[in-house]
Amino acid sequence: MPKRTFQCGTNSLLSGEYRFSINWSEVEDITHKLFDNNINALFQLLANRSNIINEKIFEEFSAYGFFAKASSLTILVINEKEINTLCQLSNANIDKLLPAFMAKGNIETLKTLYQLYDVSETVAIFYHEVMWDLMDLLLKNQVIQMPTVFQFPDKAQPMDVAD
Repeated sequence: MPKRTFQCGTNSLLSGEYRFSINWSEVEDITHKLFDNNINALFQLLANRSNIINEKIFEEFSAYGFFAKASSLTILVINEKEINTLCQLSNANIDKLLPAFMAKGNIETLKTLYQLYDVSETVAIFYHEVMWDLMDLLLKNQVIQMPTVFQFPDKAQPMDVAD
């Protein structure tokens, strides 16, 4: 498959029921530096559901825009349980897209053409490429905007990580 002009990925850290996920790209280095911090302190903050934030934690992450002036957490917390509206919408979209994807994708041909291990691997890779194409369309049609840290990595500041 041809290399895309922009590439990014997601790194995640798990702790109990929480996962801290952040997008990164090889074109920037600000998000990489974030993992030099004590991410586990954020998990503890969420687990305790406290607005009282340790001054050291506040200092460590405030440059990234993770806290409001009143010290409350500003990063998005998504409850990925099935009762969550965002989760329900996502699952409904998948339920509609997957059958069409499987019917029109000619998975066996793709598996053979790209010498992939099995149907599951082929579906995962092909679906990933479809999602990249969808993201390209959303950007092109200005439905979404690429975060500053990816769009202008040479001008990006730690505060842009929160985008």
